Amino acid sequence: MDASRTAFLINPKSHRVAQHGAWLERVGRSDVNVMQIIDFASLRDDLEELAKDGAETFFIEGGDGTLLAILSACADLKDTFPTSLRFAILPGGSTNLAYKITGFKARNAKHLKTRIEALFESGQARVEFQRALHVDCESFGAPQVGFLLSTGTLSRAMSYVQREFHGNGHRGSFAVAKAVLRFLAAPMKYLDHDNLPVVRGSQLSFRAGSITYEGDHCLSLTTCFPRLSLGLNPFWGAESGDMSMTYAGWPVESFSRGLLRALFWKKPQKLREAGFHSHRVNKMSLLASDPIMIDGETYETSGGEVTVSLTEPIGFLR
Repeated sequence: MDASRTAFLINPKSHRVAQHGAWLERVGRSDVNVMQIIDFASLRDDLEELAKDGAETFFIEGGDGTLLAILSACADLKDTFPTSLRFAILPGGSTNLAYKITGFKARNAKHLKTRIEALFESGQARVEFQRALHVDCESFGAPQVGFLLSTGTLSRAMSYVQREFHGNGHRGSFAVAKAVLRFLAAPMKYLDHDNLPVVRGSQLSFRAGSITYEGDHCLSLTTCFPRLSLGLNPFWGAESGDMSMTYAGWPVESFSRGLLRALFWKKPQKLREAGFHSHRVNKMSLLASDPIMIDGETYETSGGEVTVSLTEPIGFLR
């Protein structure tokens, strides 16, 4: 691995970096381009400059939203970069789902420095490949490349948690688990900014080959990862696709019980009886009446069609 073709990308506002500082800043390499992501509006232009300098390996210290922005911008610039890119993901955010699945493992800043020095000395790196979701809608401006897409109650609940439950020092996987338990204990208690319950039905039109859903739905969740945070795997589809998708119509038979079943008790017949369905697909399209969420970031669709497919395999340093 060539240090001159490597860049360190740091989001100083991401949760762990803001609290404890950036590990990449302690590596101390003067031959590596270090970029602080201050303004995401200029990220594409900044990455284009790195492309012109020959960058091909990116160490990213930020959360899932930071990775989403970088992967999306790099996909938009794919004809600008001279070679296939490689990414090393570090745990800079709160939940860090992408790091847990594809991350460049390091116990602390000292261990990270040792691993990076070894990579530069040997010139070789262990790379694993993972596809991502390619999510496109006319209202986006450019396709988004991420790993977790949610609609309906899940999208609203995640936004609500970010606004109301997560303060400084109250983030991470256990904070997410605590928020989920609060919703399960009293799902109709929490009201959204429009003074309607967070847990409610909303319109969704969904199509993936011969699989179709139309009308009010409670939630949908789509990923190409084998599991989610806390080891959860609420997918049981039997098809051969590389994307896992779980859907629940509205109303559901006891939201709390149905969600617990989906998360922990995968008996398809019982889940179908509760209104939950799961599939494996390679491509799908949807129309949603509410905003959708990709990797913790909310996107307005303006009623336009959202298409979801798979990227080519992306290289991640492990």
